[in-house]
Amino acid sequence: MYKAIFSAIIVIGSSLVGFAQTVTNVIPKETTQQSESAFFIGINSGLDYDMAYTLGMNTDNDYKYLRIKPRYNIGFDIGIKASKKVRARLEMKFVNVEYRIKFVSTLASLGQTVMNINYFDFNFHLDYLLLTKSKLQLFISPAVKYEYEIGETVGGNNYNLLNLDHPSTNIGGAIAGIAKYNFNKHFGVTFTPEYTCFFNSFASGINKPYQRFSTNLGFELTF
Repeated sequence: MYKAIFSAIIVIGSSLVGFAQTVTNVIPKETTQQSESAFFIGINSGLDYDMAYTLGMNTDNDYKYLRIKPRYNIGFDIGIKASKKVRARLEMKFVNVEYRIKFVSTLASLGQTVMNINYFDFNFHLDYLLLTKSKLQLFISPAVKYEYEIGETVGGNNYNLLNLDHPSTNIGGAIAGIAKYNFNKHFGVTFTPEYTCFFNSFASGINKPYQRFSTNLGFELTF
């Protein structure tokens, strides 16, 4: 099921890129010109919204994972313009998430545990320019993601069950949209909504792939 969902992300992204090529072919060339500079760096930060329906009960049905609230991420990326419409980016990102483990059934007297977890991501993006309108550029950005845990803290009753159930590393795919406003040829601000689907479930016993939605603001410097 996970491979099917990831394949669907890639197919949708490829279809949108093909559609974008058709659209941009009818736009006058002077409106799609970009800076001759090839290299750029970016910094961004935003909120992560874990899909609540991808959490749930553990294998033994004696405790369940619940989302508490949106958390945050901070990212840095470096990229190169491969052509007038295609950019390749390597993104490194710190991600902080928080969950509540609620005990049920015969373990209900244990109460709950709050887990605050830190991850580090390596993400490879291919940005495709859909449209240029004056100083505004719109991109679609499929990505491959690798995420691993770098630390955690435990609250509540201090039962650290996440280590028993949750994979410490995860690989997945993502698709994002980027709206970039260029103040000049060297400096621009970005808004990036992004959907991620990982290959693994959030924890053992949950038969749905772990999914996340993010919204980020940032800026880019082009050299």
